Amino acid sequence: AWALVRAGLLVGKSIGFLATKTRSATAAEIRESPGWAHARQVIAEWILLEYACVFLPANPETLVLGEGAIRALGEKTVELVWKRLRAGGAT
Repeated sequence: AWALVRAGLLVGKSIGFLATKTRSATAAEIRESPGWAHARQVIAEWILLEYACVFLPANPETLVLGEGAIRALGEKTVELVWKRLRAGGAT
C-alpha cells in the first residue's frame, strides 16, 4: 500500500469518526465564513476511528480543512490515476 501512496495513486482520504460534542455555528463564525449559515451543526469534539488513503474518495465534494483547504478532485482524480497507471506509475 505504501508504494501506491508514494506513486501518487491513493490520493483520496477517508476518515471515520464519532462526534462527541456538536453545536450550532456562532454569529462570529458565520461572519468569518458565511457558508456556515447553512450548516446544521458544527462538530466541536470527536474521536477519530479511522484514517485511510484511498483510490477514489466516496464523496468527491467533501471539503477537508486543516493547514489550508483541499477539495477532492472527483473526475480529475480518476483521470490522473488512469494516466499514471498507463504510464507505469504503480510500480
